[in-house]
Amino acid sequence: MDTNRLHSDDRATDTVTNFTTMVEPLKENDIHHVYLITSDYHMRRSRVIGTVVFGSQSAISAMTATT
Repeated sequence: MDTNRLHSDDRATDTVTNFTTMVEPLKENDIHHVYLITSDYHMRRSRVIGTVVFGSQSAISAMTATT
């Protein structure tokens, strides 16, 4: 994958803030699909929060990171 397409944001201190801080930058860049990469433990909660925050128009693809 082209590293110019990757975005990592470590400003947030919780999952909700992590998603809410990304809404505007994603809209500004006309991005409608994101890959969510996190641990097995955190995946279900992250997908639910991401879907609520981004809305049903966005697609979230999930990938579990091996640690």
